Amino acid sequence: MRIGIYLARLEETPPAESRIFTDVERRYCLDRRYPRPHLAGRYAAKRATCAALALNADADLSEIEVRREPGRAPTIALLGGPARAALRLGTGEFHLSISHSGDYAVALVVSE
Repeated sequence: MRIGIYLARLEETPPAESRIFTDVERRYCLDRRYPRPHLAGRYAAKRATCAALALNADADLSEIEVRREPGRAPTIALLGGPARAALRLGTGEFHLSISHSGDYAVALVVSE
């Protein structure tokens, strides 16, 4: 089991147009009344996933996608380097929790 956590300030979060967000993430966040906290939550989730997988700070965050089906908890989908890192570590199942309040968003990732 590996754990990653990241606390993001809304002002440090890249804009929706940033290449780190996938079209799915961008669409989900921009459909919200206040997109910034949702973008920050996804950014925190990507960074927490990097921590759980022991990836370098320069990992391609666009290869980590946060998905959410209506009425369900958010999930993580990996591509490229992060997917190879998970395979190398023998981890394949991810549990994700995202929360935001005020100027902050936090994400916790547990991989098994």
